[in-house]
Amino acid sequence: MWPTFYGMTPEVYRDKAAEPGPLAVAARTVAYGAWPHRLDAPRDGEVLIPVGGYERRGIVHCRIVPGRSWLVFPTQLREYTLLVDDQPVTVRVPLDFDFDWVVFDAFFPAAEGFTGKRLEAVLQAKVAAGEYVDRLVDGVMLRCIRTGRQVRSGERLLAFDEMTGDQLFVDRLSYHFVRPQVGQGFVFSTARIPGIGVDQYYVKRLVGTPGDTIQIHEPAIFRNGKPITGAEAFALNARRSGNYRGYLNGDPTNGAHYLLTDSETIKVPERAFFAMGDNSGISSDGRYWGFVPASEAVGRPLFVYFPFSRRWGPSR
Repeated sequence: MWPTFYGMTPEVYRDKAAEPGPLAVAARTVAYGAWPHRLDAPRDGEVLIPVGGYERRGIVHCRIVPGRSWLVFPTQLREYTLLVDDQPVTVRVPLDFDFDWVVFDAFFPAAEGFTGKRLEAVLQAKVAAGEYVDRLVDGVMLRCIRTGRQVRSGERLLAFDEMTGDQLFVDRLSYHFVRPQVGQGFVFSTARIPGIGVDQYYVKRLVGTPGDTIQIHEPAIFRNGKPITGAEAFALNARRSGNYRGYLNGDPTNGAHYLLTDSETIKVPERAFFAMGDNSGISSDGRYWGFVPASEAVGRPLFVYFPFSRRWGPSR
């Protein structure tokens, strides 16, 4: 739902001088939930990025390992591996964290503006130019992209903060009495949505209710043949205003199944809803996994209670 709500995002520091000091790190953790990650080179050499392999989320290679959230609660984490020549350097982050974004900002800053497709294009160009080597990573022979960045033993090779996403109070009562309204933030369980495959709570923007016909004429959504109304985000996307970059048709090469072209329409079935993210260029939403069963609707977001950022307060 970025830029209305923030999920976990990275803040990358491209040189050591830009990194916050110890007091600032502590203050940022308390106020913003900013968890620091600092990786140093184990030897002299070039930084390499392994891609593909198993347990893949996005492009950069990772595997799932046991860990703890907030240093206490048992959970699963993704462990990513970078190489300095043939020496591995690992970092662990939550399952939902987008480490591809970190790699893009840290190693390819000249390629402006992150999307997963853009990182993929950068790496494909490097493969086409022969800028890769094959290395054994986690027992698998992987293609490792050459970054061109040379580091010395003990030198900082990667520094970023894992920024905690917006924590929300959710109204779980009103949906028992009134029908969800188009334009509202919409919290739902993913347990019975086969196209998602994990049991979590998602928050998206409600776009269609039972019987509605939905169509995307980039950059706007049309509901029942007219430009959609009901939320400021709809108008901002239609104008491509600020960080609202417009609604895009689904990309079948990236797994989309619905609303693939301007001419395609879908009709929302009975006892179901259709939801989309406010930044559809990087959103996994209804274009990819379809409809939300009415039984899985949880409620609407009311208040961002953490972190203490400019988004703190009543939800939009």
